[in-house]
Amino acid sequence: MPEVRLLSLPALLTIHHEQIAVFGGQHGVRNQSALEAALNAAGDCWLVSSDLYQTAAEYCVALVRADGFHDGNVRTAADCALTYLRLNGQTLSLINAQLYTLIMEVALGDLDRSGLAEHLRHHARPIDTPPADSGKRDSRSGNRLPAQCANGP
Repeated sequence: MPEVRLLSLPALLTIHHEQIAVFGGQHGVRNQSALEAALNAAGDCWLVSSDLYQTAAEYCVALVRADGFHDGNVRTAADCALTYLRLNGQTLSLINAQLYTLIMEVALGDLDRSGLAEHLRHHARPIDTPPADSGKRDSRSGNRLPAQCANGP
């Protein structure tokens, strides 16, 4: 089994800080225990499944549900899932609108971890594979960050 790189609490806090700096909103942690539990849930998911996509989806779903920040929870959850995949050699071939739709379905409770994982698996490619388009991508995750998320939760 390959070694996987998981996200730490300092990494999560940095991602949140950057999301707020770029898209606006209120900085700050509302519930650190909930954030730690979400990170632990993703780590446990990897230990049980050894599946990158289930784990990426768990980061997203668990962080959305944790609602651990004052603002930017959905944006941060999406970026954490993308960053986790990037750290582990994968990127997604989704356009902004597709990514936004998936993440909002998670936020609304219409898409669960398994469903999100299947979408991630379907659209994943190794980082060294050229993207299908040459649009602007987030330097950390390699994927487009949905501009609409700046106006969302």
